[in-house]
Amino acid sequence: MKRQSKPKLRNVNVQPFVYEGEPVFLIQDSLKLTNAVIVLPQVLGPLAMLCDGEQTLPEIKATLEAQYGLRVPQTMIENLLEQFDRALLLDNETFYQARQQAIEEYRNSPFRQPAMAGPSYPADPDELRQMLQGYLDKVNGVQPSPATSRGIICPHIDYERGGPVYAQLWASSAEAVR
Repeated sequence: MKRQSKPKLRNVNVQPFVYEGEPVFLIQDSLKLTNAVIVLPQVLGPLAMLCDGEQTLPEIKATLEAQYGLRVPQTMIENLLEQFDRALLLDNETFYQARQQAIEEYRNSPFRQPAMAGPSYPADPDELRQMLQGYLDKVNGVQPSPATSRGIICPHIDYERGGPVYAQLWASSAEAVR
Protein backbone atom coordinates (compact mmCIF):
# COMPACT_ATOMS: atom_id res chain seq x y z
CA MET A 1 0.00 0.00 0.00
CA LYS A 2 1.31 3.40 -0.85
CA ARG A 3 1.46 5.33 2.37
CA GLN A 4 -1.87 7.13 2.62
CA SER A 5 -1.57 10.08 4.95
CA LYS A 6 -5.30 10.12 5.82
CA PRO A 7 -6.86 6.72 5.06
CA LYS A 8 -10.50 6.76 4.03
CA LEU A 9 -12.71 3.69 4.08
CA ARG A 10 -15.00 3.44 1.06
CA ASN A 11 -18.68 2.58 1.18
CA VAL A 12 -18.29 -1.09 2.10
CA ASN A 13 -20.47 -3.95 3.29
CA VAL A 14 -20.14 -4.54 7.03
CA GLN A 15 -21.88 -7.47 8.68
CA PRO A 16 -21.71 -8.37 12.38
CA PHE A 17 -20.79 -12.02 12.82
CA VAL A 18 -19.54 -14.46 15.43
CA TYR A 19 -16.28 -16.15 14.42
CA GLU A 20 -14.82 -18.83 16.67
CA GLY A 21 -17.03 -17.56 19.49
CA GLU A 22 -15.88 -13.95 19.17
CA PRO A 23 -17.91 -11.02 17.82
CA VAL A 24 -16.40 -9.68 14.62
CA PHE A 25 -17.28 -7.53 11.65
CA LEU A 26 -17.04 -9.04 8.18
CA ILE A 27 -16.01 -6.23 5.85
CA GLN A 28 -16.21 -6.59 2.05
CA ASP A 29 -15.98 -4.47 -1.06
CA SER A 30 -19.55 -3.44 -1.92
CA LEU A 31 -18.74 -3.46 -5.66
CA LYS A 32 -17.44 -7.04 -5.46
CA LEU A 33 -14.26 -6.20 -7.32
CA THR A 34 -12.64 -8.75 -5.04
CA ASN A 35 -13.85 -11.67 -2.95
CA ALA A 36 -11.60 -10.67 -0.06
CA VAL A 37 -13.24 -10.49 3.35
CA ILE A 38 -11.69 -8.74 6.32
CA VAL A 39 -12.57 -10.31 9.68
CA LEU A 40 -12.20 -7.41 12.12
CA PRO A 41 -12.71 -8.01 15.85
CA GLN A 42 -15.61 -5.82 16.94
CA VAL A 43 -13.43 -4.23 19.58
CA LEU A 44 -11.44 -2.72 16.68
CA GLY A 45 -14.57 -1.36 14.99
CA PRO A 46 -13.60 2.21 15.98
CA LEU A 47 -10.45 1.85 13.87
CA ALA A 48 -12.60 1.39 10.76
CA MET A 49 -14.82 4.33 11.76
CA LEU A 50 -11.77 6.56 12.17
CA CYS A 51 -10.67 5.85 8.60
CA ASP A 52 -12.71 8.83 7.44
CA GLY A 53 -10.09 10.63 5.35
CA GLU A 54 -9.73 13.31 8.02
CA GLN A 55 -7.13 11.76 10.33
CA THR A 56 -3.54 10.68 9.92
CA LEU A 57 -2.34 7.33 11.22
CA PRO A 58 -0.85 8.89 14.39
CA GLU A 59 -4.11 10.76 14.97
CA ILE A 60 -6.10 7.54 14.56
CA LYS A 61 -3.82 5.81 17.05
CA ALA A 62 -4.19 8.66 19.55
CA THR A 63 -8.00 8.76 19.16
CA LEU A 64 -8.26 5.00 19.66
CA GLU A 65 -6.41 5.38 22.95
CA ALA A 66 -8.04 8.61 24.20
CA GLN A 67 -11.66 7.98 23.21
CA TYR A 68 -11.89 4.19 23.23
CA GLY A 69 -9.17 3.13 25.65
CA LEU A 70 -7.62 0.96 22.95
CA ARG A 71 -3.85 0.74 22.97
CA VAL A 72 -3.19 -0.56 19.50
CA PRO A 73 0.43 -0.71 18.30
CA GLN A 74 1.04 1.41 15.22
CA THR A 75 2.38 -1.65 13.40
CA MET A 76 -0.99 -3.39 13.94
CA ILE A 77 -2.85 -0.37 12.58
CA GLU A 78 -0.52 -0.30 9.56
CA ASN A 79 -1.08 -4.03 9.04
CA LEU A 80 -4.86 -3.62 9.15
CA LEU A 81 -4.71 -0.70 6.73
CA GLU A 82 -2.56 -2.82 4.41
CA GLN A 83 -5.24 -5.54 4.55
CA PHE A 84 -7.95 -2.93 3.89
CA ASP A 85 -5.95 -1.74 0.89
CA ARG A 86 -5.50 -5.24 -0.57
CA ALA A 87 -9.23 -5.88 -0.09
CA LEU A 88 -9.98 -2.65 -2.02
CA LEU A 89 -11.75 -1.11 0.96
CA LEU A 90 -9.87 2.19 0.96
CA ASP A 91 -10.71 5.16 -1.22
CA ASN A 92 -7.29 5.32 -2.85
CA GLU A 93 -5.29 4.63 -5.99
CA THR A 94 -5.32 0.83 -5.47
CA PHE A 95 -9.13 0.88 -5.57
CA TYR A 96 -9.32 3.28 -8.52
CA GLN A 97 -6.96 1.11 -10.58
CA ALA A 98 -8.91 -2.07 -9.77
CA ARG A 99 -12.20 -0.37 -10.62
CA GLN A 100 -10.82 0.94 -13.92
CA GLN A 101 -9.50 -2.51 -14.81
CA ALA A 102 -12.92 -4.05 -14.07
CA ILE A 103 -14.64 -1.44 -16.24
CA GLU A 104 -12.25 -2.11 -19.12
CA GLU A 105 -12.68 -5.88 -18.82
CA TYR A 106 -16.46 -5.45 -18.79
CA ARG A 107 -16.46 -3.18 -21.83
CA ASN A 108 -14.10 -5.46 -23.76
CA SER A 109 -16.02 -8.62 -22.95
CA PRO A 110 -18.00 -10.08 -25.88
CA PHE A 111 -20.97 -10.67 -23.52
CA ARG A 112 -22.03 -9.94 -19.98
CA GLN A 113 -21.39 -12.77 -17.52
CA PRO A 114 -24.63 -13.92 -15.87
CA ALA A 115 -24.33 -12.55 -12.34
CA MET A 116 -27.22 -14.53 -10.84
CA ALA A 117 -26.70 -17.88 -12.55
CA GLY A 118 -26.78 -20.47 -9.79
CA PRO A 119 -28.39 -18.52 -6.93
CA SER A 120 -31.44 -17.29 -8.88
CA TYR A 121 -31.76 -19.68 -11.80
CA PRO A 122 -29.93 -22.77 -13.07
CA ALA A 123 -26.37 -22.06 -14.19
CA ASP A 124 -26.46 -25.03 -16.55
CA PRO A 125 -27.89 -23.84 -19.91
CA ASP A 126 -29.83 -27.06 -20.51
CA GLU A 127 -31.44 -26.91 -17.06
CA LEU A 128 -32.31 -23.25 -17.63
CA ARG A 129 -33.91 -24.01 -21.03
CA GLN A 130 -35.92 -26.81 -19.43
CA MET A 131 -37.10 -24.53 -16.61
CA LEU A 132 -38.13 -21.73 -19.00
CA GLN A 133 -39.85 -24.18 -21.35
CA GLY A 134 -41.73 -25.56 -18.34
CA TYR A 135 -43.21 -22.12 -17.72
CA LEU A 136 -44.19 -21.78 -21.39
CA ASP A 137 -45.76 -25.25 -21.45
CA LYS A 138 -48.24 -24.15 -18.76
CA VAL A 139 -49.47 -21.11 -20.71
CA ASN A 140 -52.96 -21.54 -22.17
CA GLY A 141 -55.16 -19.22 -24.22
CA VAL A 142 -53.03 -16.10 -24.19
CA GLN A 143 -54.03 -13.44 -26.70
CA PRO A 144 -51.15 -12.54 -29.03
CA SER A 145 -49.93 -8.95 -28.96
CA PRO A 146 -50.55 -7.04 -32.20
CA ALA A 147 -47.71 -7.24 -34.72
CA THR A 148 -47.65 -3.44 -34.64
CA SER A 149 -46.71 -3.39 -30.93
CA ARG A 150 -43.95 -0.90 -30.20
CA GLY A 151 -42.98 -1.96 -26.72
CA ILE A 152 -43.38 -4.60 -24.07
CA ILE A 153 -43.70 -3.95 -20.36
CA CYS A 154 -42.49 -6.79 -18.22
CA PRO A 155 -42.15 -7.09 -14.44
CA HIS A 156 -38.73 -7.67 -12.96
CA ILE A 157 -38.73 -10.35 -10.31
CA ASP A 158 -37.09 -13.73 -9.74
CA TYR A 159 -38.18 -16.65 -11.92
CA GLU A 160 -39.57 -18.65 -9.02
CA ARG A 161 -42.29 -16.06 -8.38
CA GLY A 162 -42.43 -14.36 -11.78
CA GLY A 163 -41.92 -17.30 -14.13
CA PRO A 164 -45.62 -17.86 -14.93
CA VAL A 165 -46.12 -14.12 -15.61
CA TYR A 166 -43.02 -14.00 -17.80
CA ALA A 167 -44.24 -17.02 -19.75
CA GLN A 168 -47.60 -15.36 -20.47
CA LEU A 169 -45.82 -12.21 -21.64
CA TRP A 170 -43.36 -14.17 -23.80
CA ALA A 171 -46.13 -16.21 -25.35
CA SER A 172 -48.29 -13.17 -26.11
CA SER A 173 -45.45 -11.08 -27.53
CA ALA A 174 -43.56 -13.76 -29.50
CA GLU A 175 -45.10 -12.86 -32.84
CA ALA A 176 -44.78 -9.10 -32.29
CA VAL A 177 -41.09 -9.52 -31.46
CA ARG A 178 -40.50 -11.51 -34.64
